[in-house]
Amino acid sequence: MNNNPFVLGNAILAIALVLLLFMGRAWEIMGPAAMVLWVALAATGIALLMKDPKQ
Repeated sequence: MNNNPFVLGNAILAIALVLLLFMGRAWEIMGPAAMVLWVALAATGIALLMKDPKQ
């Protein structure tokens, strides 16, 4: 796997998407921390996408 920020950002956003799809169950388990985790993942993924100057 290529470790450039674009690929890493997309991978993190994919994890955020899976969390969003299962947010109901995650909310039952983690409470409001599930939403905080989702926001952190989405922000990190977008930041990494915007960081890569080649794309």
